[in-house]
Amino acid sequence: MSRQKLSQFALFSVAAVVVAIGGCRSSQSSQASTPATVDSSAQSQSDPESADRESTANTLAISAASPVAQAQQSESSATTQPHNTTPTVSRDGRVELANGRISFVPPPGFTAMTSEEIAFKFPRGNPPQYVYANERQSVSIAVTFSQSRVSPTELPKLKAAMEPLLERVIPGLQWRTRELVDINNTRWVRLEATSRAIDTDVRNDMYFTSFDGKMLGFNFNSTVEMDQAARADLLKSRDSIVVNQ
Repeated sequence: MSRQKLSQFALFSVAAVVVAIGGCRSSQSSQASTPATVDSSAQSQSDPESADRESTANTLAISAASPVAQAQQSESSATTQPHNTTPTVSRDGRVELANGRISFVPPPGFTAMTSEEIAFKFPRGNPPQYVYANERQSVSIAVTFSQSRVSPTELPKLKAAMEPLLERVIPGLQWRTRELVDINNTRWVRLEATSRAIDTDVRNDMYFTSFDGKMLGFNFNSTVEMDQAARADLLKSRDSIVVNQ
Protein backbone atom coordinates (compact mmCIF):
# COMPACT_ATOMS: atom_id res chain seq x y z
CA MET A 1 0.00 0.00 0.00
CA SER A 2 1.36 3.45 -0.89
CA ARG A 3 2.15 6.11 1.70
CA GLN A 4 -0.65 8.25 0.25
CA LYS A 5 -3.17 5.47 0.77
CA LEU A 6 -1.84 4.81 4.25
CA SER A 7 -2.31 8.48 5.06
CA GLN A 8 -5.89 8.43 3.80
CA PHE A 9 -6.72 5.27 5.73
CA ALA A 10 -4.97 6.62 8.83
CA LEU A 11 -7.01 9.82 8.63
CA PHE A 12 -10.32 8.02 8.62
CA SER A 13 -9.14 5.48 11.17
CA VAL A 14 -8.24 8.23 13.62
CA ALA A 15 -11.48 10.09 12.86
CA ALA A 16 -13.45 6.90 13.45
CA VAL A 17 -11.65 6.27 16.71
CA VAL A 18 -12.10 9.79 18.01
CA VAL A 19 -15.74 10.03 16.97
CA ALA A 20 -17.05 6.52 17.43
CA ILE A 21 -15.20 5.32 20.51
CA GLY A 22 -12.91 7.69 22.30
CA GLY A 23 -15.13 10.71 21.83
CA CYS A 24 -18.50 9.31 22.78
CA ARG A 25 -20.12 10.13 26.11
CA SER A 26 -23.56 9.92 27.61
CA SER A 27 -25.80 12.96 27.53
CA GLN A 28 -25.54 13.43 31.29
CA SER A 29 -21.75 13.98 31.28
CA SER A 30 -20.11 17.39 31.25
CA GLN A 31 -16.49 16.27 31.62
CA ALA A 32 -13.86 17.95 29.47
CA SER A 33 -11.92 15.90 26.94
CA THR A 34 -8.68 16.03 24.98
CA PRO A 35 -8.00 14.68 21.51
CA ALA A 36 -6.76 11.11 21.29
CA THR A 37 -3.33 10.58 19.73
CA VAL A 38 -1.32 7.58 18.69
CA ASP A 39 1.66 6.70 20.91
CA SER A 40 4.48 5.76 18.55
CA SER A 41 7.26 5.71 21.17
CA ALA A 42 7.27 1.92 21.37
CA GLN A 43 7.21 1.36 17.60
CA SER A 44 9.79 -1.13 16.37
CA GLN A 45 12.57 0.33 14.24
CA SER A 46 12.47 -2.79 12.06
CA ASP A 47 9.09 -1.85 10.59
CA PRO A 48 9.47 1.50 8.79
CA GLU A 49 6.09 1.29 7.02
CA SER A 50 4.26 0.76 10.31
CA ALA A 51 6.30 3.53 11.93
CA ASP A 52 5.36 5.89 9.12
CA ARG A 53 1.69 4.97 9.57
CA GLU A 54 1.84 5.64 13.30
CA SER A 55 3.52 9.01 12.78
CA THR A 56 0.97 10.00 10.18
CA ALA A 57 -1.93 8.91 12.40
CA ASN A 58 -0.56 10.87 15.35
CA THR A 59 -0.31 14.06 13.28
CA LEU A 60 -3.77 13.58 11.80
CA ALA A 61 -5.33 12.96 15.22
CA ILE A 62 -4.12 16.35 16.40
CA SER A 63 -5.08 18.20 13.23
CA ALA A 64 -8.51 16.55 13.08
CA ALA A 65 -9.31 17.98 16.52
CA SER A 66 -8.21 21.50 15.60
CA PRO A 67 -11.08 24.01 15.32
CA VAL A 68 -9.34 25.56 12.29
CA ALA A 69 -9.03 22.17 10.61
CA GLN A 70 -12.67 21.43 11.35
CA ALA A 71 -13.75 24.74 9.83
CA GLN A 72 -11.60 24.18 6.75
CA GLN A 73 -12.91 20.66 6.29
CA SER A 74 -16.48 21.86 6.72
CA GLU A 75 -15.96 24.60 4.14
CA SER A 76 -14.18 22.36 1.63
CA SER A 77 -16.87 19.68 1.88
CA ALA A 78 -19.78 22.09 1.48
CA THR A 79 -20.05 21.50 -2.27
CA THR A 80 -18.67 17.97 -2.49
CA GLN A 81 -20.33 15.95 0.23
CA PRO A 82 -23.84 14.44 0.00
CA HIS A 83 -24.40 14.97 3.73
CA ASN A 84 -25.44 18.55 2.99
CA THR A 85 -28.84 17.34 1.83
CA THR A 86 -31.66 17.34 4.37
CA PRO A 87 -32.69 13.84 5.52
CA THR A 88 -36.19 12.72 4.72
CA VAL A 89 -38.31 10.07 6.45
CA SER A 90 -40.71 7.84 4.55
CA ARG A 91 -44.04 6.61 5.86
CA ASP A 92 -42.51 3.33 7.01
CA GLY A 93 -39.92 5.22 9.08
CA ARG A 94 -37.01 4.80 6.66
CA VAL A 95 -34.47 7.62 6.89
CA GLU A 96 -33.15 8.68 3.49
CA LEU A 97 -29.79 10.45 3.13
CA ALA A 98 -27.78 11.71 0.14
CA ASN A 99 -30.93 12.36 -1.91
CA GLY A 100 -32.29 8.92 -1.12
CA ARG A 101 -29.21 6.97 -2.20
CA ILE A 102 -28.50 5.86 1.37
CA SER A 103 -31.29 4.76 3.69
CA PHE A 104 -31.95 2.79 6.85
CA VAL A 105 -34.70 2.29 9.43
CA PRO A 106 -33.81 3.38 12.99
CA PRO A 107 -35.26 1.43 15.93
CA PRO A 108 -38.67 2.52 17.27
CA GLY A 109 -38.49 5.69 19.35
CA PHE A 110 -35.20 6.89 17.87
CA THR A 111 -35.12 10.53 16.81
CA ALA A 112 -32.57 12.74 15.08
CA MET A 113 -30.18 14.53 17.41
CA THR A 114 -29.63 18.26 16.94
CA SER A 115 -26.24 19.61 15.90
CA GLU A 116 -25.74 20.86 19.46
CA GLU A 117 -26.53 17.43 20.92
CA ILE A 118 -24.17 15.75 18.44
CA ALA A 119 -21.36 18.15 19.34
CA PHE A 120 -21.87 17.36 23.04
CA LYS A 121 -22.13 13.59 22.67
CA PHE A 122 -19.11 13.43 20.31
CA PRO A 123 -16.78 16.14 21.66
CA ARG A 124 -13.52 14.95 20.09
CA GLY A 125 -12.48 15.60 16.52
CA ASN A 126 -15.04 15.94 13.75
CA PRO A 127 -18.46 14.64 14.82
CA PRO A 128 -20.70 12.54 12.55
CA GLN A 129 -23.10 14.44 10.33
CA TYR A 130 -26.19 12.50 11.42
CA VAL A 131 -27.05 10.73 14.68
CA TYR A 132 -30.30 9.01 15.67
CA ALA A 133 -30.74 8.03 19.31
CA ASN A 134 -33.15 6.82 21.95
CA GLU A 135 -34.66 9.27 24.44
CA ARG A 136 -31.78 8.98 26.93
CA GLN A 137 -29.21 9.04 24.10
CA SER A 138 -27.60 5.97 25.64
CA VAL A 139 -28.06 4.08 22.36
CA SER A 140 -27.36 5.73 19.03
CA ILE A 141 -26.67 5.26 15.33
CA ALA A 142 -24.10 7.67 13.86
CA VAL A 143 -23.59 8.21 10.14
CA THR A 144 -20.34 9.74 8.90
CA PHE A 145 -19.47 10.89 5.38
CA SER A 146 -15.69 11.09 5.14
CA GLN A 147 -13.47 12.90 2.63
CA SER A 148 -11.04 9.96 2.67
CA ARG A 149 -10.97 8.17 -0.65
CA VAL A 150 -11.43 4.41 -0.77
CA SER A 151 -12.70 2.06 -3.45
CA PRO A 152 -14.68 -1.15 -2.88
CA THR A 153 -11.62 -3.23 -3.79
CA GLU A 154 -9.57 -1.47 -1.10
CA LEU A 155 -11.84 -2.43 1.80
CA PRO A 156 -9.65 -5.39 2.90
CA LYS A 157 -6.63 -3.04 3.04
CA LEU A 158 -8.70 -0.54 4.99
CA LYS A 159 -9.61 -3.23 7.53
CA ALA A 160 -5.97 -4.24 7.91
CA ALA A 161 -4.89 -0.62 8.41
CA MET A 162 -7.60 0.27 10.90
CA GLU A 163 -7.25 -2.64 13.30
CA PRO A 164 -3.80 -1.82 14.73
CA LEU A 165 -4.58 1.89 14.83
CA LEU A 166 -7.72 1.31 16.87
CA GLU A 167 -5.78 -0.90 19.26
CA ARG A 168 -3.12 1.77 19.81
CA VAL A 169 -5.44 4.76 20.09
CA ILE A 170 -8.02 3.22 22.45
CA PRO A 171 -6.64 1.76 25.71
CA GLY A 172 -8.40 -1.39 26.83
CA LEU A 173 -10.06 -2.05 23.48
CA GLN A 174 -11.64 -5.51 23.43
CA TRP A 175 -12.48 -6.92 20.01
CA ARG A 176 -15.72 -8.77 19.42
CA THR A 177 -15.77 -8.99 15.63
CA ARG A 178 -13.42 -8.08 12.77
CA GLU A 179 -14.71 -9.08 9.36
CA LEU A 180 -15.97 -8.16 5.91
CA VAL A 181 -19.74 -8.47 5.55
CA ASP A 182 -22.38 -7.95 2.88
CA ILE A 183 -25.52 -5.96 3.68
CA ASN A 184 -28.09 -5.73 0.90
CA ASN A 185 -25.48 -6.22 -1.83
CA THR A 186 -22.96 -3.76 -0.37
CA ARG A 187 -19.62 -4.90 1.08
CA TRP A 188 -18.65 -3.39 4.45
CA VAL A 189 -15.76 -3.59 6.88
CA ARG A 190 -17.19 -4.51 10.27
CA LEU A 191 -15.24 -3.73 13.45
CA GLU A 192 -17.09 -4.42 16.70
CA ALA A 193 -15.48 -3.73 20.06
CA THR A 194 -16.06 -2.65 23.64
CA SER A 195 -14.01 0.05 25.33
CA ARG A 196 -14.00 2.68 28.02
CA ALA A 197 -15.35 6.01 26.76
CA ILE A 198 -15.29 9.29 28.68
CA ASP A 199 -17.77 8.35 31.37
CA THR A 200 -18.97 4.81 30.70
CA ASP A 201 -18.18 1.47 29.05
CA VAL A 202 -19.52 1.31 25.50
CA ARG A 203 -20.02 -1.13 22.68
CA ASN A 204 -19.37 0.10 19.15
CA ASP A 205 -20.45 -1.92 16.12
CA MET A 206 -18.79 -0.02 13.26
CA TYR A 207 -19.29 -0.44 9.51
CA PHE A 208 -17.30 1.23 6.73
CA THR A 209 -17.80 1.10 2.99
CA SER A 210 -17.11 3.02 -0.22
CA PHE A 211 -19.69 5.53 -1.44
CA ASP A 212 -18.92 7.67 -4.50
CA GLY A 213 -15.28 6.72 -4.04
CA LYS A 214 -15.15 8.00 -0.45
CA MET A 215 -15.66 6.55 2.99
CA LEU A 216 -19.11 6.05 4.49
CA GLY A 217 -19.39 4.94 8.10
CA PHE A 218 -22.20 3.70 10.33
CA ASN A 219 -21.61 3.23 14.05
CA PHE A 220 -24.16 1.45 16.23
CA ASN A 221 -23.27 2.59 19.73
CA SER A 222 -24.66 1.65 23.12
CA THR A 223 -23.57 1.68 26.71
CA VAL A 224 -22.63 -1.80 27.90
CA GLU A 225 -25.51 -1.79 30.38
CA MET A 226 -27.95 -1.16 27.51
CA ASP A 227 -26.27 -3.58 25.10
CA GLN A 228 -28.40 -6.65 25.68
CA ALA A 229 -31.71 -4.78 25.52
CA ALA A 230 -30.76 -2.78 22.43
CA ARG A 231 -28.84 -5.35 20.41
CA ALA A 232 -31.73 -6.94 18.51
CA ASP A 233 -33.13 -3.57 17.44
CA LEU A 234 -29.69 -2.31 16.37
CA LEU A 235 -29.00 -5.41 14.29
CA LYS A 236 -32.40 -5.08 12.64
CA SER A 237 -31.60 -1.46 11.83
CA ARG A 238 -28.21 -2.46 10.46
CA ASP A 239 -29.80 -5.03 8.19
CA SER A 240 -32.07 -2.31 6.77
CA ILE A 241 -29.16 -0.24 5.36
CA VAL A 242 -29.42 0.21 1.60
CA VAL A 243 -26.72 1.96 -0.44
CA ASN A 244 -27.38 2.84 -4.08
CA GLN A 245 -24.09 3.56 -5.82
